[in-house]
Amino acid sequence: MKIRVFLGGYVNYINAQNINCCSIAKFLNKKKFKVYMLSTYFGTNYNKINNINVFNCFKPFTLSKHLGYLWGIIICDVAYLPKHLDTPLWIIKFAKLLKKPIFTTIEGINTTNTLLKSFHSKRKVIKIFNCYKKVYSITNQIAKKNKIINTEKTILHLGVDESIFKRNHKETLKTIIFIGHLIKRKGINDVKKLCDLFPNIQFKIVGDISRLENKKLFSNNKNIKLFGICDHSQINYIFSKSDLLVLPSKSEGFPKVILEAACAGIPSLIYSGYGGSKIINNNYNGFVVKDFEGMISVIKNLCSSRNKLSFVSKNTLSLSQKYSWRRNITVWEKIIQTLYNEK
Repeated sequence: MKIRVFLGGYVNYINAQNINCCSIAKFLNKKKFKVYMLSTYFGTNYNKINNINVFNCFKPFTLSKHLGYLWGIIICDVAYLPKHLDTPLWIIKFAKLLKKPIFTTIEGINTTNTLLKSFHSKRKVIKIFNCYKKVYSITNQIAKKNKIINTEKTILHLGVDESIFKRNHKETLKTIIFIGHLIKRKGINDVKKLCDLFPNIQFKIVGDISRLENKKLFSNNKNIKLFGICDHSQINYIFSKSDLLVLPSKSEGFPKVILEAACAGIPSLIYSGYGGSKIINNNYNGFVVKDFEGMISVIKNLCSSRNKLSFVSKNTLSLSQKYSWRRNITVWEKIIQTLYNEK
């Protein structure tokens, strides 16, 4: 008999957790697992995944999402619920009441601080997470930073779907891309400074333009093109025209965009503060620097040395393969199987 797995994400709405749920749904062995997910009536980017069951959340969404989660919990044997703020609290408690094993992941350096702000007390956060059968960190760095929530010793890595992206070898630095939230915490001001310092390099900025805190930030830059939220086909095209990904955030968890860029042959330039050196091998399959001056130095070096970008671009293949969902899904399957066996 197949194990029924409910993945608490939406198949047709783009964000990191939904994309991860879609990838898990795609790569789980359908001979062993039967998968259930949600969709939203306002979502436009539908991921066509074979052999899964979907509950379509209708208007009003504030009501129907509760019904969707209830449907998933009642029908499943095991549930993965990654959305700590979006998942209704009563659903988590109800799952525990039904003795349905649910598990989740901690995906950000600042996750516990965000939860404390949302739930207003350490005691409440602990109480909520005690309803989960298992809680996993997705990197060692996140596990070390987390001082509140009890997590498993096993690190549950996320992955990337290599099949989505077309690989291109990069040789000359002409275009830099940034993908993420257009806010100060994600380093958007550092991107602006780089645009000013390197007027001969084209910068592509991908993210929700409506959330740009300073609407006039890039108004005087002719070497910038702003994109809105893009689906994978659009990202694929932008990647084909880009040579380097810059991610100047200092408080990331596991930047999925680094892996997606690596699939397309694009190396990433990141800060080291959140454990980036554990993901990227500096000067081999990407670049890890301590500060903004380090970013400037790397870009100058790439502009003057054609062979350097070519070498690192070639080696991004090792990074994408290491974190491929096709490879990592077996760990997830073992965890789901164990939770099912322990019911």
